[in-house]
Amino acid sequence: MMIAPIDAPRVTLDDLKQAALVDLAALGYPSAAWLGDLPRPDAADIADAIIVGGGQSGVTIAAALKWDGLRHIRVLDSGAPGAEGPWLTFARMEELRTPKTQVGNEFNVVNLSIRRWFETRYGQQAWTDLPRIPRTDWKAYLDWYADVFEIAITNHCDVLDVAPEGDLIAVTTRIGGRIEKSLARTVVLATGYDGAGAWRVPLFVSEALAPEKFDHTNGPVDFDALKGLRVGVLGHGASAFDNAIKALEAGAASVDLCFRRARLPRTNPHRAVETPGMMTHYPELSETTRWDIARFFRSVDQPPPLRSFETAMRLENFKLRPATPWLR
Repeated sequence: MMIAPIDAPRVTLDDLKQAALVDLAALGYPSAAWLGDLPRPDAADIADAIIVGGGQSGVTIAAALKWDGLRHIRVLDSGAPGAEGPWLTFARMEELRTPKTQVGNEFNVVNLSIRRWFETRYGQQAWTDLPRIPRTDWKAYLDWYADVFEIAITNHCDVLDVAPEGDLIAVTTRIGGRIEKSLARTVVLATGYDGAGAWRVPLFVSEALAPEKFDHTNGPVDFDALKGLRVGVLGHGASAFDNAIKALEAGAASVDLCFRRARLPRTNPHRAVETPGMMTHYPELSETTRWDIARFFRSVDQPPPLRSFETAMRLENFKLRPATPWLR
C-alpha cells in the first residue's frame, strides 16, 4: 500500500500503522493457527512461547512467531512499561552505532521500517540528513512496532527459574511480591547482555570503597553528585565515553578515562558481518567457526562510537589514558 506524500501533515504514525497492517495482510499475516490443542485440562493457559525480555530482540521474535501462526505468546520484562531494553535506562549515547540502513526486523515490509517511521514523524529530508538513528527515537520506534503486532509485555516481571515439566517448560516468575509458575511449549531467552551473567564492579574497587564512591555504567548514576569532583572511568567502550561525557556536562571537574590497551582499536570487526549473507546464514556456520569469530571479536575489541569519541575529545578536562590499568 502506498502512503503519500510522506511529508503531508495528515499522515500520522497511526496512519502508518494502518498501512503496515494492510501490507502484512497482503502477505498473509496473520497466518492460520496450526498448533493443535494439548490434551490436558489447563491447555488454554499454556503459552505457545514465553519470551524473556521485551527489548528489540524480544519484540521482533514475538512478531516473527505471530507471523508464523502462533497465537498465545507471552513477553516478560523486568523493567517498567517503556523501559524495556537499555534505551531509556542506562544507555546514554546520543545515537545508535549501527548504520541507519541496517535492516531486518521489518521483514521486508517497507511500512514497518525505521526509515518509514522516521520519515513519517520528521519528514523525508530529516532522514536524508540523518547520520545515525537517535537512541530515543529507536526506542519510540520499537514501541510503535510492538503496537502494530499487538505485542503485550508483562512488566515488572522477574524470571526466577526455567525448568522442564514433562513435555512443557515451566517458568517461575515474581511480579511484585507474587510468585507464579507459567507453562509454555517453548521458551526464548532474549535478555541481551544480562543473559551472560551479572554486571559486576571489580572486587578491588567494590571491596575497597564505600558504595557511594563508585557506580557501574549499567545502572543509575547520580551525575549531579559528581559536580566539582575528579572522576575516573575504567574502560574504553561506548559506555565509558558516554558516561564521561555526561559527568563533564553535569559539572565534574575532570574525567580521566583509563584502559589497559596501548591504544584504542581503530576498526570495528562487527561491520564485517553486517551483510545480508552473514546476517541470514550465520547460524549455518560451524560451531568452531562461530567460536573463532567470537574469540577474534573479543581479542581485537571495537572502538567507541565515533560521535562519542569526538564529543569527549572536544570537552575541556577530559583526558584519555591508554596503557593505564588500575591496580588498586
